[in-house]
Amino acid sequence: MTNIIPVSKDFQSQLTKFITALQPLVSPKQVSYQMGTKYVRIEIGQFGSQEVHCFIDFSGGIYKAITDKSASKLSFGSIYNENCGVGTTVDATGVIRHENK
Repeated sequence: MTNIIPVSKDFQSQLTKFITALQPLVSPKQVSYQMGTKYVRIEIGQFGSQEVHCFIDFSGGIYKAITDKSASKLSFGSIYNENCGVGTTVDATGVIRHENK
């Protein structure tokens, strides 16, 4: 049996905005996500081949993917920041970098 993690409408809305903002940066690849118990796994791929781009915890923190199943220990930004972290945490090429604070 799979545990379903309840998420707020605000989180779901910000996650949708993040994915929408990320999509033009990685086009023609498609952005998708999978809900886990601790993180949302953001995947990018095309033609049935997917790679993990990043993880987002349920408080909105954005983490680099270390492997396809694990995230870095350090948050690199938040989906609640300006532009959902895209342009600050995720640069114009879709690469995740640490925000200047």
